[in-house]
Amino acid sequence: MSMEIPRSIESEKALLGSMLIYNDIIDDVISELGTDEVFSIEQHRIIFRAIVELREERNGAVDQLTLKELLKQKKSLTKAGGVKYINSLIEEESFNAESYVSIIKDKYVLRKLLEISDNIKAKIYNSDSTSDEILDFAEKSILNIKIKNTKFELEDISEIAKSIINQVGEIFESKKPIMGIPTGFKDLDRMINGFHNGEFVIIAGRPSMGKTAFALNIMTNNLRNNIPMAFFSLEMPNRALVWRMLCSISRVDASRIRSGMVSKSDYQGIVTAAGQLDKAKIYIDDSSGLNEIEVRARARRLVNDYDIKIIFIDYIQLMSSSRRYDSKNTEVSEISKSLKSLAKELNIPVVALSQLSRAPMQRQNKEPILSDLRESGAIEQDADVVLFVHRPYFIDQSKEEEKNTAKIIIGKQRNGPIGTVRLHFDGKSTRFDDLSEETITI
Repeated sequence: MSMEIPRSIESEKALLGSMLIYNDIIDDVISELGTDEVFSIEQHRIIFRAIVELREERNGAVDQLTLKELLKQKKSLTKAGGVKYINSLIEEESFNAESYVSIIKDKYVLRKLLEISDNIKAKIYNSDSTSDEILDFAEKSILNIKIKNTKFELEDISEIAKSIINQVGEIFESKKPIMGIPTGFKDLDRMINGFHNGEFVIIAGRPSMGKTAFALNIMTNNLRNNIPMAFFSLEMPNRALVWRMLCSISRVDASRIRSGMVSKSDYQGIVTAAGQLDKAKIYIDDSSGLNEIEVRARARRLVNDYDIKIIFIDYIQLMSSSRRYDSKNTEVSEISKSLKSLAKELNIPVVALSQLSRAPMQRQNKEPILSDLRESGAIEQDADVVLFVHRPYFIDQSKEEEKNTAKIIIGKQRNGPIGTVRLHFDGKSTRFDDLSEETITI
């Protein structure tokens, strides 16, 4: 079996010769290849760098004469193969630079894959890296090749402006704002315009405030939009999550079913709700104890395999780290940074649920604030949007008027206002709904 290094010397020579003959293709080739690394032998890398210098720094004609002169000045002519080799590049006219570029890039990718495989072997045999860390290294290295191999394209500013004008025109006609993935709650979407690509969103609250129910409600609200979604549940098993979703959709009292008091309408409601979920593009991972590397790896696969548009993680303090840290604070900080990076890398919203410290319970005003985010101030810094789920009646049952009311407090919004939105909360079906009253802003 042949073990030759993947390369095409002929294509590399033909491309370099094309650049010397047809100077008008040089800029396109440079923008496509970007680096001399794509050439498989050193003499071709030297020649390519010299052509780039002639084109960019010396701003003169690029041909075999100017190339040989520059290489002589740099004392690199011999390393580049000498005068005879430079002359051989243009002995046969070459006309298909685009094909040569494609072949050269393809061989470069294959060589990089071999290099990555060697690095993986070295990490396995010569380091104390865990298997998760090595998997993450492999995925990021391969993804980096794909990114570098993406065709470089520019768009004229006039075309961008036209596109924006068209979008503004559509907004003017429809009277609807630019919307990311909607939450499905009218007043909340009016304030945050949904969750946008690349955003790291935190949904936080004290235990039993309804964080998970709120996140699940956002998912069920998007069933009609047919959006592919993923939910990492580090606390609840997948059956419990789906049970909640079925009760929420059907508005069936979950406790009534658990007690065996199932009416015909309850059963029909659950069956109808199950029909809606049957068509849903929702994927649940209920593996416990996932670390940030495992979540990142699984998220990449979900996006690649199922075109996932938004990811939920319940909840951030239950995630572990692939490394040991002296404090939980430092560990959560690293996890937070990792999830923020994941949102940017995948260019989708990543919504993580978070516990709060006991600080609100020790204040006269029990409403949560940013500094209450448990374990780490890094969550506050990394998040683009922070939503607090707060139910006043749950804390103080003397507030009878607030019994079925929840507050969604926008504690932070990098690109918009903060404020408070009131929702109706039905504890029996763990369902949030819009109220008719207007948004209350701070």
